[in-house]
Amino acid sequence: MRWHLRPASDDTMLLVRIDPEEPYYANITANPLRDTGITVDITDQLQEEIDTEWTWADHPMTWLDRDGIRLVSADAQKIHDDIQSGRLTIHLFLGQFRSVS
Repeated sequence: MRWHLRPASDDTMLLVRIDPEEPYYANITANPLRDTGITVDITDQLQEEIDTEWTWADHPMTWLDRDGIRLVSADAQKIHDDIQSGRLTIHLFLGQFRSVS
């Protein structure tokens, strides 16, 4: 499982997402961390979000269910993380007579 955790300080990690899935991933990440002895604090407000059902009314792939949306979102998150960390570089090639202006 890819946890999307980034260090914020020597004793703090942040869960960073590009979509509204923080509650879902916070929930599935908390237990394995606790199992290894790491203290995990989930605020009452976050727990309320974890327990709330959601829909993406404007999601462009209307045929997907919640799990399908999460798979697409996880792929997008991986691309974002890879670009941000420098593991993925995107090169743009413009044709002979094109410009970016």
